[in-house]
Order: sequence, then structure tokens, then C-alpha cells
Amino acid sequence: DQNAYWEIREGSTNLAQGLAGCTTTPVACSMAVRLTGVSAGSHTYKWGFNNSGARAVSLYHGPAFGALTMEVWSA
Repeated sequence: DQNAYWEIREGSTNLAQGLAGCTTTPVACSMAVRLTGVSAGSHTYKWGFNNSGARAVSLYHGPAFGALTMEVWSA
């Protein structure tokens, strides 16, 4: 198996990264991240992912698997 990581990105910068799972079978995952040092104003965050191995990472979503959701709150 290989590790899969989720990332919170702004532009080309990784702001945070966390281990999402290590499996070859589809599983539901969630991850909470606290970002500090963020300046006031408008931001565009992206959801990224990578893995520790040479194989592909697949994200399953939609009616059969559920939505992919990112929520952002101010502190």
C-alpha cells in the first residue's frame, strides 16, 4: 500500500498537508486542518493530493460515493 495525502493550497503553495489514508480499497476520509498566519482579505484555496508511491491516486465522488467538500471558517 501507499500513503495518500490531502493538501490545502493557495496558488502553488501548500499551506497544510495531512495523511488521508493508506488502502487499495475505496474508503470515506475526512481531515480537519487549522491554518494560522493567514492575512485578512480574499483567498482562493484549492484541494490537492499526492501519494508516497508510484501508483495513481483515485478520488471517487458523486451520487454513488458522496460529495467532495471543503469548508473554511474564520477564527
